[in-house]
Amino acid sequence: MSQKLPVAETALAAMAFGGRMIFPVLKVAGAPLLLALCLAAWALWPMVEGGQARPLFGISGGMPLRIAAFTFAFFLTLPIAVRVLAVAADADTLPGGGFYWRFGGTELRFLAMLILTFVLILGLLTGVNLALLSLGAKVAASGDLTLGWVPALFRFVGVVFAFWLSLRFVLAGPSAAIDNSVNVVAAFRATGGNVFRLIGSLGVLGLLIAALIVSLVLIQFILGLFSGQMMLILGDATLSGRIVGGSLAALSLLLTVGGWLWIKLAVAGWFGVAWATLRPASVSEGVQSGPGGEVFAV
Repeated sequence: MSQKLPVAETALAAMAFGGRMIFPVLKVAGAPLLLALCLAAWALWPMVEGGQARPLFGISGGMPLRIAAFTFAFFLTLPIAVRVLAVAADADTLPGGGFYWRFGGTELRFLAMLILTFVLILGLLTGVNLALLSLGAKVAASGDLTLGWVPALFRFVGVVFAFWLSLRFVLAGPSAAIDNSVNVVAAFRATGGNVFRLIGSLGVLGLLIAALIVSLVLIQFILGLFSGQMMLILGDATLSGRIVGGSLAALSLLLTVGGWLWIKLAVAGWFGVAWATLRPASVSEGVQSGPGGEVFAV
């Protein structure tokens, strides 16, 4: 019998995990995360600028170079993301040091699981949609006007099936990161009977993240008003005015970066907690801890 995912508890645990892990993650992986953030911002800047590849940080480059920078940013953040997933599932702890980056078997299995799941979902969706299109074409060719709603129904069924299939495999990547094994069947079995609970829990998490974003925007708005008032009192040309203005601007930036990291860690925490809850018993019995907190399948 499959486990049942607690809807609200999982989302709340994820948000608490995200807030709790901000400073520990920055301590061990702040440098690669900052570098990845700068690279991603530079790579995506043309999209922000309406397709104009203008320089950012004084550096310009063509699309191939920007794609390479974005890919490098992804691989910079991949190891800490894999480690955080394991920490959220209580399968590992954060390492020491100040520049955590490793790329070994666990990271390779995580990537392999993502690619395998993508190919599997794409293949299944292609097959089902081709079958539905064929049936719809046969119905349309029959010339029966009373069956005009059937092709639309088939399209709706295709969309529902795609959504359902994505939810059934939603924990595939985290399972590989946490258990250090590629087991698509176990990832699929784990979500059985939990589709609506997954939707509900992700919905609650989305509401909590939205509340966090609104709170941060409100705080920054208040800081902006306060900064404006202080500039009027102290004068923006005075040393004290510049210190206060710079301090408030730095605080606003820290809130933005901290909020962004909180959201990322909360999402990772949700995946980790969800897999730890729904992981099949046969998989749990086949996973042991190795030296240094590593986990491996037996």
